[in-house]
Amino acid sequence: METSISSKFIYDYKANLFLIKKIHKFGEIKILIMKKIVKLCLLTIFMSLVSLEVDAQCVTKSGYYAATSEKGLELMVQYSVDKDYDALQKLLDAGLVFSMKSGMTVYIQDSSWTGRVEIRPKGMTGTVWTVKEAIRC
Repeated sequence: METSISSKFIYDYKANLFLIKKIHKFGEIKILIMKKIVKLCLLTIFMSLVSLEVDAQCVTKSGYYAATSEKGLELMVQYSVDKDYDALQKLLDAGLVFSMKSGMTVYIQDSSWTGRVEIRPKGMTGTVWTVKEAIRC
C-alpha cells in the first residue's frame, strides 16, 4: 500500500510540475508579445514625430545654416560635432554652406529619419538641405 501512495505522490508531483512549466511558458510568451507591442507603438510614435509631410509649407528660423547638397549638410554637421571650425569656414567660403534668412516660406521636398530635410524656397525651383529644427511647420 505504501508503494501506491508514493507512486501517486510522484505522479501528482510530475503532473503539477508539468502544469507549472506550461503556465510559466505561457507567461513568458505573453511577456514577449507585450514587449513587441510596446516596441511597435514606440516605433510608430517616433516615426510620426520624425517624419515631416512632403510639400508642407513651413517657415525658416533664424540662426540656422543650409547646404547645397545632402553631402554638404552631412559634412557641415560632422565638422560642427568635431568643432573643426577651419573646415566649416572652407565650406562657407566655397558656397557649399550658407546662413538661412529667417521667416522665408519653404516647402519640404524630402525628409529623413535622421532629421535632415530638403526644402525649396517659395518661388524658386532649386532645393537646399538643412536640419528639421531649422524650420517651423
